[in-house]
Amino acid sequence: MKPTDWANAQNPLPPPGPTSVTWRALSVTLWLAVGGPRSGRTTLLRTVLAEAVRARSPEELHVHVLDHGGGGLATEAATLPHAGTTIGAGDALRTVRLVARLAEKEKRAVNITMVGKIIREMQQNPDPNSIRTIASQNNISSRYLSRLFLQYTGVTPKLYDKIHRFQQSLRLITENRYSLTSIAYDCGYFDQSHFIRDFKHFAGITPSSYSPEAYPVAQALVNS
Repeated sequence: MKPTDWANAQNPLPPPGPTSVTWRALSVTLWLAVGGPRSGRTTLLRTVLAEAVRARSPEELHVHVLDHGGGGLATEAATLPHAGTTIGAGDALRTVRLVARLAEKEKRAVNITMVGKIIREMQQNPDPNSIRTIASQNNISSRYLSRLFLQYTGVTPKLYDKIHRFQQSLRLITENRYSLTSIAYDCGYFDQSHFIRDFKHFAGITPSSYSPEAYPVAQALVNS
């Protein structure tokens, strides 16, 4: 039997210890077991599959089977509630399409993880000039960062940064412990006029005119 099984999970399980089979991590969520006849590959796959099915629900784990020789393991995997696509050895086109689809899902997951990481970095460093620096630190261009950000959040990095600074300034004004000048610099505005201009753009009023009691809707934004 020469099956090759893909188990695509949100949190894949690590390989279960030493084996003569080559175990190679293709990505965070995709594993491939490779080995020749009598290498222990089938036993390894059966063990990993059993543990994965036990630990994950069908919503969390999808098992795709490429059956290139027939046999018990491929049949067992195909009958699991976790089973996704099952493809026989003669269907090369479906095999290519499945691998391409899994690769696209993996790329999307990697991109979402990267955008999430960049958002956290932007929140920690409210400096508007940090966007270019953050892009460089993640080995991508500013243009590619903008495209990813727009694709997965619906806004550009620049607009997100403005929204985040505004939300932070609202929170600090509501706390009523800091001067407006201090809030402006703490939130990453260049100067007081920059703060007033952006605040008025979102709120329709200047920071000095804002009061939490008069604008209860803004409180929902502060607390979100």
